[in-house]
Amino acid sequence: MSDSILKTDFNDGLLYDWNIYHLHLTKQFRTDGFAKRSNYELFVYLTEDTTYFIQVYSHNKKNLYSTEDMVRIIYDNWSHLIEKNRITSAIRLSEEIDDEAYGKLRKANMTTFVQIRENEIFGLIDGGYMSNGFSTEALRNANHLLRCDLQEHLAL
Repeated sequence: MSDSILKTDFNDGLLYDWNIYHLHLTKQFRTDGFAKRSNYELFVYLTEDTTYFIQVYSHNKKNLYSTEDMVRIIYDNWSHLIEKNRITSAIRLSEEIDDEAYGKLRKANMTTFVQIRENEIFGLIDGGYMSNGFSTEALRNANHLLRCDLQEHLAL
């Protein structure tokens, strides 16, 4: 696990956008227990009870964290995971977005649809992120907890 987990202001766009985790493949660890940077990363999609191994890429791969092929791999192998996020109406993206553009949009905290093939468009696979980079799902969960806490206090 990366030491970014200790940074409260770190936002993982790949995770928030496509529910894809990246793991550094290494046997070397720092003295504080965190993994040292490695040449390769494993990309996985997690559910509550299953880990789906997507692909291993070189850490030097261009547009590593915005490679739309990862979404294509998920859909081609485990379509049930993201079928609910498929846009089924007859829409098309007005402009084709490549991996580099996804990276730029993500860096600007702009959630967008991902088109893996003609007529196969997906949106909000993991809920997306807010304009400040925070996870939409995390905000939704925090609001839910606050509402529950408020209702509990009002019931007293």
